Amino acid sequence: MVVMITRAWAAEYQLIVANPPGSSSDIVARVVAEEYNRISGNTLILEYAAGGDHIIAANKFRSLAKPAVSLGTTTMHVFNHVYKDSLPYSDQDFDHVGWIGWSPHVWYTRSNSAYKTLADVNAALKGKNKINIAADTLSVEANVISVVKHHPQGSMVEIIKYKGSPDVLMNVLGGTIDIAVASISELILNTTQSGKIRILGTTNDRPMTLSGNTVPTASSILGVNQFNGGFLISVSAGYSDDLKIQQLKVDLLKAINSQFVKERLNKIYIEVDGRGADFTKSNLISYREKLNRMK
Repeated sequence: MVVMITRAWAAEYQLIVANPPGSSSDIVARVVAEEYNRISGNTLILEYAAGGDHIIAANKFRSLAKPAVSLGTTTMHVFNHVYKDSLPYSDQDFDHVGWIGWSPHVWYTRSNSAYKTLADVNAALKGKNKINIAADTLSVEANVISVVKHHPQGSMVEIIKYKGSPDVLMNVLGGTIDIAVASISELILNTTQSGKIRILGTTNDRPMTLSGNTVPTASSILGVNQFNGGFLISVSAGYSDDLKIQQLKVDLLKAINSQFVKERLNKIYIEVDGRGADFTKSNLISYREKLNRMK
């Protein structure tokens, strides 16, 4: 006789992702969900809600009739609060679980572009050549805005907005966009390794090494402030007395801090931090304060 054992307590939760498949958000969400599903016996189901500087995702998350999980971003929780006059959501809609880590952005162009380095970009701006630069979220766009506002020839930059980094990449490769700024993803790294695009600089505060090559900091070349993105995990607010939601939060934080997640995200240059709710809240507040001082 075969006895079937099932977990009556197993549950499914929507994981709201603010960017489309192929983005760095997608990679983070898939890795965390895979580990969470493994250790908890429950299931995180990815739901993509791209666009609107992550306002669409925030609205979908807060409007669901049952508890859900949000892959939060600095666009959603920092840059929108600093750069937008009003938002249809607030901090009270999110019960932050933990800080995943910082995600450096990169400046890149197609391999046959006339811009071989960021110094070439700087020279072109000083020569009053018009350059269009693509961005897909506000945290990424802030790096271009910084050039527009604070570079002596920032008026030569035209910002082109997109809903997702895969679309940006296609238009860079197609030649309709000169340069892009994006979070590092496997798509960006693979396209770089194939020789189709060239990484010009990083928004990190120190140079990076990609495929054995040193990538300089964009701020050191362009002379303007640059900002990294970041990821966090939150659940729907208002369920603090629900034992299942309490366990959901415990298992999510456990998944973030697993060796599996750390090793996988390190491949896209995210060093997992993994600290909990208190650090996450203070980290977001301090980054908002920094942005307000530097924008």
